[in-house]
Amino acid sequence: LFYIVKSTDHGNSWIPDTAGFKALGINAGTQTFDFFVDKQGIQFLGGSGILFSKKPGQPWKRDTAGIGLKSGEYIADVSLNNKKGIIYLGRRAGSFPTYSFAMYRRAIEDSVWHIVNTSVLATSEGRLVSDAEGNIVVRTLSGSYKIWRYDGSTWTQIPLPTGIGSSPFALKIAVDRSGVLWGAFVGSNLNKGVYFTSDNGTTWNYVGLNGVGIN
Repeated sequence: LFYIVKSTDHGNSWIPDTAGFKALGINAGTQTFDFFVDKQGIQFLGGSGILFSKKPGQPWKRDTAGIGLKSGEYIADVSLNNKKGIIYLGRRAGSFPTYSFAMYRRAIEDSVWHIVNTSVLATSEGRLVSDAEGNIVVRTLSGSYKIWRYDGSTWTQIPLPTGIGSSPFALKIAVDRSGVLWGAFVGSNLNKGVYFTSDNGTTWNYVGLNGVGIN
């Protein structure tokens, strides 16, 4: 059986969070799921061509209107943008390194997802985070791992750190509350490290963890 449980005391105790869950007919033995919780406490459960969501205090429901997920496609990432009231979703199909990727958005209180034009990315993978200004930041795979920022209409590529070697890969990215962008990188010479930038990639500051692969 497949359960979702929650803890409000740092893991000392756990309680089920399954209101409306059983009625969805989810079988964890035959379906693979990705699980996300956004900044407003909305839970997302994606996999096997289906996306479910649950707002705090409400039951689970299907949340795929406008996405058109097919068999073999699954939800790669979800990110809530509090400042603009938008939820972004990445859809992925296939297997590494030949993923196909699509991106969708909808208003938090809406029920229909709308596709985002990602043709400029020329990518086959995407991971999403939101920044303090209400933009979405995406890590993509297109020959190397690149970072892009999307303001709702325009895509802008963010320069990567140069001190780690040529064609650095951004393995993971995160944005903190002050809007600083962090990345775990590996370079062509297998140098590794964590860097951050507060000026959209004009300058990157090395933090540490050289030689540690952060996946």
